[in-house]
Amino acid sequence: MGNNVCHEEIRSEKGDFEFLHTEVPEIDEYFSRVSKMFSEFEGYRIKLQEKLQKAHQLAGTNKLKEPTMVDPFKVMLWSFSAATNGDIKSILDYSTATRVALKFKRSASIPEEAWKLYEAVDEIMSIYHETIEESPRMNQRIENLLLEMSELKKFIYVKNYTMKNHVSRRDFDKVVEKNELAYIAMNKALIEWNNLHLKVGKQYRAILQGLDQHLEEADKIGAKANDQGLKTPQEIFEAFHEGQKIEN
Repeated sequence: MGNNVCHEEIRSEKGDFEFLHTEVPEIDEYFSRVSKMFSEFEGYRIKLQEKLQKAHQLAGTNKLKEPTMVDPFKVMLWSFSAATNGDIKSILDYSTATRVALKFKRSASIPEEAWKLYEAVDEIMSIYHETIEESPRMNQRIENLLLEMSELKKFIYVKNYTMKNHVSRRDFDKVVEKNELAYIAMNKALIEWNNLHLKVGKQYRAILQGLDQHLEEADKIGAKANDQGLKTPQEIFEAFHEGQKIEN
């Protein structure tokens, strides 16, 4: 589950942490709830990475060796500024009260590619903000489930089940072992998700803290792009990007 989403296929890893039924209701009910909860985490990861990948592709920043969320955000601003000849605030309302929320006035001068990039970037901001609110609740649910599992009288359940259904303890242990591996995979997935979330969070804060500077830079580049007849995000990125090396 890599964090560089520009050059790799995004796939769901839910299948890696699916539990086998033990046929012991008390244990299976717990596993079922754990699996459902981790699937929610996986859903957030997939959505976030898909939108990041789309934004990089629209901006042309997928060509960078180490792209961040800040890159397509800046290219988006350059593109809208170019459409206003270096006066981005003439079509922009923005707020940072709850999250970075930009609202542009739609006009014929704004190319469709720039508008699609704006929509992708706005969705990234929205998903990230949603996960900030959801994460504490998720963590509390994890703690509750772990506490419940520690209080289960597993050995009594297993003994009663194997005796009642004439199941060998060896066969039952194989199922338990498979489920332990699934649980390890879940924990790995959660760690990877947290790493991605922290990485995006750092980039999000960089956008928030440097928004005025980004807008000022956008107008300087936008005016030059307009003079050169450059309109689409990719054209403007190719002409004015500085810093990271671009992959061949």
